[in-house]
Parts: sequence; C-alpha cells; structure tokens
Amino acid sequence: MWALNKRKPWFHLLFETARGFLPPALVGVPKHKRPAPWLNPDFVKRNRAALQGYESRLKVFGPLPSFQENISTLQALQRQLGCVAIPTEPPYEKRYPYLDRSFLEFMYAVPREQLVRPGQRRSLMRRALIGIVPAELLDRKRKAFIARSPMATTISVDWTSFAEMHGRMVSVSLGIVDSKSFTEALQRPPYGQEVRVVTLMRTIAAELWLNCLGKSCEIACQGKRQGSSLPEMAKVLAGLLR
Repeated sequence: MWALNKRKPWFHLLFETARGFLPPALVGVPKHKRPAPWLNPDFVKRNRAALQGYESRLKVFGPLPSFQENISTLQALQRQLGCVAIPTEPPYEKRYPYLDRSFLEFMYAVPREQLVRPGQRRSLMRRALIGIVPAELLDRKRKAFIARSPMATTISVDWTSFAEMHGRMVSVSLGIVDSKSFTEALQRPPYGQEVRVVTLMRTIAAELWLNCLGKSCEIACQGKRQGSSLPEMAKVLAGLLR
C-alpha cells in the first residue's frame, strides 16, 4: 500500500527503510542531508556530525524504530530551539504546546498505524477533527512551496546587497564558507534556478551574527591566523547551517 501511494517500487521502499539501520559509509548520505556545497570542506570535515544533525543508526534490538526516530526528532528540535535568540524588543516568552511532556508521552504511546496511513497525512488529527473543522481544510494538500517562495523572492530582491556582502564575509575569513561557491549559489534565485534556500538564508543569518560579534571582539582578525579554529563556536554555527 505504501509503495503504491508513493509510486515507488516496493524494493526501493524496502531499501529506504533498511538504510536507517545501516552505517552511512555503506549506504551514503541522502542528498537533502548533505552539507551545503558552499561550505568550506575543512569546516565540513571538522563539524560533520553537527551538520548532519548528530544522527545515529536505528537499533535492531531496542525500542520500536518509530520511537527511536521520535526521540531523534525531539532532540533535533531541542537543538534548533536552543539556537533561537530570546526576543528583547519587546521581551516575550515563546511556548511550544506540541512539545509538552505529557502530550509527547501520549503521542509516543499511540500505535504508529494510527498516526501515519498511506495517503493520509496527520491521519489521527484529521479524523479527530471531523465535524469540527471544515472538510476543505482537513483534506487540503501539502503546501510546502509556500515557505520556500517568500525566501526565494527575498534573495532575488536583495541580491545586490548580498552579492556585495560576499567580498568581506567574516565566515570566509574564518574558513567556514567558500566565497566562490557561495557567490554562485546567490546567483541562482534571481534566474529562477534551484538552490537550497533555507540553508542559504541560514548562512546569511550566521554571517550577520558574525558581523555583529566581530565588531566587539575582533573575531575577523583572529580568524585569519592559522590554528584559531574556535571549535565551540564552530559547532554552534554548524548547527545553524544545517
């Protein structure tokens, strides 16, 4: 049923399922999980674990694979939220009700086939909201393109300022970003060419953060010296650049 729904041969689907139990060196890393091509190879080599989200293989003997993946996703969300700056103007607190401990314990105890079914995204939630939410909303298709479109438009509109920025990038002087590859990536959105928009925007955000930091502690000058790898900050940046 899953193979028919995804329009894939069943043995391809079987391999995708099995690869979670196998080492990446044997089956390779999926394209969407590979580091951005504009990152410096040495930086990628030193921070490969952070760039790939500290993923670990699924265990054959242990909790259900779905539970192992749930825990892995929760840890990734914790790291992601840990990178978000606390708002100060005005100061306010963010809450994430879907990460409530009691709620997660309940959801992790629900059988997987109740949550995910062929052709039914968010199956349990949609069935629970029948009669409460209009069918047009419950049955609507995915809209992942909506998140990408504004970011691609932003890059296209502000391309000139981004292009001017690359010649004096702190991340380049620190050996994090390869200037030539980054420039090539910036040139893609204005011409409608495909690019990893989210990672590109995160790279720009990291560069802006480094610029602010560099003004107070002269980090740009320190980064030009060989051996000044700043390992702890590099791990934080690697998490931001995923």
